[in-house]
Amino acid sequence: MKTAFCLRSVLMSVTLSGAIVSSSVYSADSSQQGIPYVRIFSDAEGTSHFEDGMFPVAVIKLKSGEEARIHSVPVAGNASMLMLAPGAFEDWHPSPASQMMVIIQGEAEVGASDGDMRYLTPGTIFVMDDNVGKGHTTRTVGDVPHIGMIIPKVISE
Repeated sequence: MKTAFCLRSVLMSVTLSGAIVSSSVYSADSSQQGIPYVRIFSDAEGTSHFEDGMFPVAVIKLKSGEEARIHSVPVAGNASMLMLAPGAFEDWHPSPASQMMVIIQGEAEVGASDGDMRYLTPGTIFVMDDNVGKGHTTRTVGDVPHIGMIIPKVISE
């Protein structure tokens, strides 16, 4: 099954010294009640699966009077950037830790060990909790490098 999950624009503010991360996401429907994400996780037998979810948001008022929705993300450690060359393929591997990746550029095909496949495009928030078992595969699709910002998580959403 192919599922594309794309957001129009992601604005990420990260303050690592105070461990504060906040996200404002604007999609085609700015009235949505949460921030969508795709999650991969391992079950008790170590088989990885995908699920779609929504981060809960709080509504805040901006100085302009406009409303914004915000979700705070507790983080552990430093954010990093990952770049895979066009055509790159990573065979089966579990995520080294619970983490999130925000896709910045390029497209990637990710395979779960249950046989499901997802296509990650710029703007996708990908939550990786498949820390045990076979894990997942990753393949860069297209002619541009796949770039993502990796944010280590404290807790699983």
